[in-house]
Amino acid sequence: MVYSAGVGLEQSETRNPISRSERKTNQAVEAETMACYPKKGVNIKARIGFSDESAFSDKPMARKTWSPRGRTPILKAPGAWITRSAISLIACSPHGKRPRLSFKLLHGTVNAERFVQFLKQVKRRQDGRRLILIVDNLRVHKARIVREYLHTQRRWLSVEFLPPYAPELNPCEYLWSSRKRKDFSNASIRGGKALDRRIRTSGRRAQKDEKLLKGFLRASTLFDNR
Repeated sequence: MVYSAGVGLEQSETRNPISRSERKTNQAVEAETMACYPKKGVNIKARIGFSDESAFSDKPMARKTWSPRGRTPILKAPGAWITRSAISLIACSPHGKRPRLSFKLLHGTVNAERFVQFLKQVKRRQDGRRLILIVDNLRVHKARIVREYLHTQRRWLSVEFLPPYAPELNPCEYLWSSRKRKDFSNASIRGGKALDRRIRTSGRRAQKDEKLLKGFLRASTLFDNR
């Protein structure tokens, strides 16, 4: 199967337009709501964490690129469509300093049981430190098994939710966007093992780049950690 770079783009869904002033007002309210969490982190001496999920596949992500005049770039890929999921956590001080990235690669979709397993992994790395974890309103995050686990972990972990339809406030959104743009654009990935390696390599590269992680935190407008 072959893909021509830049071809086959889908049109976005038509939605009711929101005025620029209305969106700015909503963003201001959302940012004010979120600003209380770093303050809470200072008061209870807790780190602030943001978590999000994303999906990956071996299907090429065709992007605009360079090629000799008259020669259309071609991406070759197998006909099978292999998918993976990943959960990430960017944790930092209440002032956006010392960011650390954790992630977990999954074969299959993210469900409540797997989210709880990820939280257990996070607990082992917290070394007893308190964490305010901020997530979106995905149903998985509010499942009964998750609530029951959180109730038993109140001494170190509390969970807060992002405002609805405000992904721009989650630094992990910028993480996934950056990783896919940098490490998956125009990539020909052959098979599940190759896909796993690319996801892990991409995530580990981000783990080692504190400047990059600080940039994701700043992009959320919740921190000024220069």
